[in-house]
Amino acid sequence: MKSKNLTNQVIIGLVGISVVFIAIYSFLGFNMINEYMFKSKGGLLLEAVNISAGQIDAELHEELLEGDEETDTYELLAVQLRNIQKQANLKYLYTLRRMNEDYGYYVIDTDITEDRCDIGERYELLDTMKRAFEGESVFDEEPDYEEDEVSD
Repeated sequence: MKSKNLTNQVIIGLVGISVVFIAIYSFLGFNMINEYMFKSKGGLLLEAVNISAGQIDAELHEELLEGDEETDTYELLAVQLRNIQKQANLKYLYTLRRMNEDYGYYVIDTDITEDRCDIGERYELLDTMKRAFEGESVFDEEPDYEEDEVSD
């Protein structure tokens, strides 16, 4: 009888330990999945934006005017952004200035093809962009693939 009690106690102890390990493993797994989802859904994008903001010389960026796409200053800033774009594995990376509540315009576009937007090309701001211009770090859950340029 004592051996059955001892066996039952050992089994109950092992089950208890197993439950604790499963709970810990589940908690850690959930945290890892949550972290991965954050990074894949926008954490890397926000990180790239914050890195870009810290590495780009704001005064040089502010000096860029329409027609400056071939200047050394433009190229210097564009190369810096392209490096960030490559490291963050982003398809597009560009900077905008705000014109008014609804529109911005391109300043630096990292595109190296003939489709590159020139300084001053208008862009209709998305709601998240408007929030970003107010100082909030945001990203769109779904990329906007519509034709973004606005004719004058």
